[in-house]
Amino acid sequence: MNYLNANYYTNAITQTATNAKIFSSFKQATTIFFIAMTCLGIIPSSYAAATTSASISINTTPDNKLPKPVPQDFTGYSVQLIEVDKELNDKHSLFQNFGDIKVEKVDGMFYYLVGDFTSEAAAQEFIDNVIADRYAGAIVARYENGIRIDLDE
Repeated sequence: MNYLNANYYTNAITQTATNAKIFSSFKQATTIFFIAMTCLGIIPSSYAAATTSASISINTTPDNKLPKPVPQDFTGYSVQLIEVDKELNDKHSLFQNFGDIKVEKVDGMFYYLVGDFTSEAAAQEFIDNVIADRYAGAIVARYENGIRIDLDE
């Protein structure tokens, strides 16, 4: 393989990877490509080193699995899976198991929630039938216009 073909394949892999949201930039995809080609002995390490940077960080968690703040207009019920005093990193198993996760930060605590339910009973049924085995401490959380409301109110 000559260097021109390497550039062709770099562009093809970069476009595919960027479209798949595997890499957040052209530079990351190019770096990965050159590392792979160097390891396979297809291109010399001096060429790869001269054209790329080896410091990369890859986020493989899809965007729909990363937590988002509770929407300001959310009124209804959600299921709080866990409550922690430190923000979870994007590789936590919670993000691999669920999509559309909401996070609420209050007084240094992080509350991770899933689901949009119209009734407390529906949220509790979801806990009983789906969540309880994996998250024994899961509870129903009520929101009105994005603000958490005590269930007793």
